[in-house]
Amino acid sequence: MSALDVRIDELYQGPLDSFTASRNALAKTLTGDAKKQVSALSKPLAIPWVVNQTYWRAREAYDELLSAGKKLRAAQIGALQGRSPDIRAASDRHAEALTEAMSKATQLAKTSGVQLQVDALKRMFEAVSTRASLPAEHGRFVKPLEPTGFEVLTGLSIVAPPRRIEEPSGKRVTKKVQDAKRAAASSAVAIKAAEREERRLERERAESARKRKAAIEKAEAELGDAVQAEHRARFEWERAKKTVEAANRALVQLQSSED
Repeated sequence: MSALDVRIDELYQGPLDSFTASRNALAKTLTGDAKKQVSALSKPLAIPWVVNQTYWRAREAYDELLSAGKKLRAAQIGALQGRSPDIRAASDRHAEALTEAMSKATQLAKTSGVQLQVDALKRMFEAVSTRASLPAEHGRFVKPLEPTGFEVLTGLSIVAPPRRIEEPSGKRVTKKVQDAKRAAASSAVAIKAAEREERRLERERAESARKRKAAIEKAEAELGDAVQAEHRARFEWERAKKTVEAANRALVQLQSSED
């Protein structure tokens, strides 16, 4: 990790109400791309700030939630693919880890005097722990996140044990085979839908970043033009002032010579 990354992390660990001042102070100590990078950092909203603080100050609870979320998502995908994972156990573990993380986070918020909506905080923790990809690094979130994709399947029911049925042809097959066929078909659809959603979000993030970069570049260019225009105007004013002073001196000399 670079020295700049360490200082940026320190910004996100600091008090919410002093983020902007601390960011601007840090930017003044930098130059070039590093200065632009720091100046572009957004101040976190209350919910993501509390999630960040949980990452920085209650790491054990935070990491446990991430681990439980990863296993829950794997169990959900396994069920969609026709396997029989223990979703109930994975869901229970995730719920326990979520409760612990919520407890740590609300205490941190209370100590810092930050007001927050508990439901919104819970949704963001669910998203952070179960999403396949995240828009920012852990500890540096600036906007609230909502659960999308497989994490909405938290309440997925466990498939009952297969029972044998008789087909008209006389061949005995298991209901499990039929369920597996249906699950395989729905799994492919669900996975493709989730992949499309992830690609859409990535495109949106890329487009947003592109527009932001273009806006910054345009603002910088306009500022440069304005500064140059000011310099030209100041130069013309100084030259005109000197011309007036010279003409005044010449007039005074002519009037004196008449005397």
